[in-house]
Amino acid sequence: YYFVQSDGKDEGSWMERFWPTIRLGVLTSIFGFASLLFSGFPGLAQLGLYSIAGLITAAAVTRFVLPHLRPAGFRIRDIAPVGRALSRFWNLLSRGRLAIPVLAIAAVVVLVTHRDQLWNASLSGLSPVSAADQALDQSLRADLGAPDLRYLVVLKAADREAALRAAEAVGQRLDALVRDGALGGFETPARFLPSTAIQTARQQSLPARDELARRLDTALADLPLRADKLSAFLDDVDAARRQPLLTPEALKNTTLALAVDSLLLERPQGWTVLMPLRAPAGDIPLDPARIQSALAGSDALFVDIFGESNRLYQTYLDEAILLSLAGILAIVVLMAVALRQPA
Repeated sequence: YYFVQSDGKDEGSWMERFWPTIRLGVLTSIFGFASLLFSGFPGLAQLGLYSIAGLITAAAVTRFVLPHLRPAGFRIRDIAPVGRALSRFWNLLSRGRLAIPVLAIAAVVVLVTHRDQLWNASLSGLSPVSAADQALDQSLRADLGAPDLRYLVVLKAADREAALRAAEAVGQRLDALVRDGALGGFETPARFLPSTAIQTARQQSLPARDELARRLDTALADLPLRADKLSAFLDDVDAARRQPLLTPEALKNTTLALAVDSLLLERPQGWTVLMPLRAPAGDIPLDPARIQSALAGSDALFVDIFGESNRLYQTYLDEAILLSLAGILAIVVLMAVALRQPA
């Protein structure tokens, strides 16, 4: 704007003729972007702030810096012929100005008619991956028995041992759903690292070597297999009864440690257990209501990540639309005040 309008006249003339227009343009843009500052979505608020900072800087440089940097005797090519041509073209267009309200009414009709399909309220619409590839991914996950990352059961506890015990208790409820076919399966850190109480109970359930040997003698009666052939089994059971309990340190540098660390997370306020769920085999969808019913009375939280993300996205989208309308209203009010022409 500055260089196009700096036609060799003194700076006072440029400031008087053109700066008010530039200033008004900058202010309307700032008002529009300022509406984003009130967004609960940090990305939108940051976008508004960055845009406002850029506009203010550009306007300040134009107003206070560029005039001092302009070379002496600066001239630009005469573009008046272009302006006159555009003016004639605009005069021709102005004859058809009655088409503007017609188009506006048509646009409103389209907006009202398709108001439910205008916006894609699903985050999947932002993915560059095609729908066919997404369907293939789901099919491969189902074939591999991998958990569907959409559904999670989340638990919180004060310490790791309490978190593992809670995961085992919830796992018993989910096992019932697996037996009934309402759930394809689930992942839990307690499968790889049982709680101390469970490990101790399992060790105590193993009989002593002498008792186990007597039971073997009874079981092998009238069978061709001799008990002395199973001495290695007796040694293994006896070693299992006496071995130290499994700890997270014992899993270090193993793939099991990766599995546990991805499902059992330490947070400043305590420990969090993530239990991804698998949908039943075939095309049977997972029933969230039945999962929530099975978890009733426990501290477990059933989370539909996909559904919650879409609801969050829809909330931000609705907020952005309302803030944009507020920005438009602010611009209209600013124009009416600056031009002193409400119409």
